[in-house]
Amino acid sequence: MTNLKQFAGIITALITPFDREGRVEHKALGELIRFQLNSGVDGFFTCGTAGSGVIMKADQRKEVSEAVVVEVKGKVPVIVNVGAPDTETSVELAIHAEKVGADALACVTPYFYDFDQEALVNHYVRVTKSVDLPVFLYNLPKRTGINLSVELVTRIQKAARNIVGIKDSSRDFAHLLEFLEKFPKEFIVINGSDSYIFPALTMGAQGAISGYANPFPEVYVQLFEAYRRKEYSRAVELQFRINRVRRILSQTPIAPLHEALAARGIDAGTVRSPLRPLTKTESRELTQQLRQIGFFTAEEG
Repeated sequence: MTNLKQFAGIITALITPFDREGRVEHKALGELIRFQLNSGVDGFFTCGTAGSGVIMKADQRKEVSEAVVVEVKGKVPVIVNVGAPDTETSVELAIHAEKVGADALACVTPYFYDFDQEALVNHYVRVTKSVDLPVFLYNLPKRTGINLSVELVTRIQKAARNIVGIKDSSRDFAHLLEFLEKFPKEFIVINGSDSYIFPALTMGAQGAISGYANPFPEVYVQLFEAYRRKEYSRAVELQFRINRVRRILSQTPIAPLHEALAARGIDAGTVRSPLRPLTKTESRELTQQLRQIGFFTAEEG
């Protein structure tokens, strides 16, 4: 039986390194994973927003998920996001993730159409029925147009198999608190919004999934360790540090994460079209801004 307590702490939502033709850079992906593991992260989340899953072909998503599982070698849990606009693709990705040894699935709500509750329940029933792995719902209303309510999550959990928790990226702390308040402790709530990781942990969230942890995982790990040791003043300091770096890294989608890693000497490939890499001017400005807030050593950047 899966140990659900392992889904806790800092879980990096891995970026996916690509070459200029949009192919997955396996060597860079392996280097990134080793860098993360050496920094002490507690798990990985593949093919989410930071991982460019929405603009990847299904075969590429399978390729990445398998590569991550192989590289990690069971050292930390791997959660594979199988969410897609159509149910068949989500089922296909779920079956593959289980086959290659993923520890759990996440499934972002289908997007583009204005799905009603019945359609969403049916979707999750079909996805969860296809596998035996634990499944996390993935709430990302800014991108999907659907905000999972407590009522809807309850309906889904009752109808579908193995729904063990939720990654809430609503950017609404009150919404996260509602999940924590109204579901039992066995229901795992993982925070997906970097700006309030520490407050979420203090209120009962089991961990945080962060794409911004890619270039600076040690800061996130330090925050979680400070929280565990009840060094709350230190945790507050680190939370504000994360908020500062997040504001810089969010100016352009995804590319700044690749650029910051490159400045640290970690090959992170490039982004996949239609995302674009930073210009040389943008890259210099990014490095300068990060250096100004103390995020590079003398040897980095």
